[in-house]
Amino acid sequence: MNDYSDSIGWPTKDPQWISKIVVQSLIYIIPIVGWIALLGWMLAALDNLRSGRTELPGAGFAHLGRGVTLFLVFLVYGIVIAVACLVLVFLGFVLVAAGSNNNVGALGAIGGLLIVLGYGIAILAGIAFYFLMAPILVATERGGFGAGINFPQVLAMARSNPSSTLFAGLFILVGHLIGSVGSILCGVGIFLTIAYGYAVMAGAVSVFERQLAGQQLPPPQPAAPAV
Repeated sequence: MNDYSDSIGWPTKDPQWISKIVVQSLIYIIPIVGWIALLGWMLAALDNLRSGRTELPGAGFAHLGRGVTLFLVFLVYGIVIAVACLVLVFLGFVLVAAGSNNNVGALGAIGGLLIVLGYGIAILAGIAFYFLMAPILVATERGGFGAGINFPQVLAMARSNPSSTLFAGLFILVGHLIGSVGSILCGVGIFLTIAYGYAVMAGAVSVFERQLAGQQLPPPQPAAPAV
């Protein structure tokens, strides 16, 4: 894979791509375990691309252990974003209620602004997370959990090649949108296609890694034994 645009179509080069995508997507239905399994599967796909093989890994739970660390890293970022936004929204509602009870319009106005700010930060942080997903993943792969949540280090990696970071995030976002298109089908079709978005993510990250290859990054950590 030589370009970010290749990440969209590379999963279809595997003759069994449909069955692998559908089965791994159905596994995603299982709370937490299915999510971790999908992340591990995505990392296994990334390994294949690193070795020059445009082949999706077999669907299942074989790579469950591989996805745990990345899942925890993503969970930490999600909790931090959620807490920051919920605090603002909660304070906003408190001020709105206080202003209403005491007929103080200024409190209500400030509370309303805090609520809007909280939701605005949630939206912007969600978008920013997509555009930092490639450096977060690479940092986690090469340094483990501590490196993955080391935001200054992640941000430095992202800023070292802004255009590559931007394109990686854009194609990861597009891949997830394509993977979610199944939601149009009876509201549950998303579970038949979600893994496609993660395969595209593996493709985008592989290009991102290649473009950072000259920056003396430590090698990826050895893959965890299959579970």
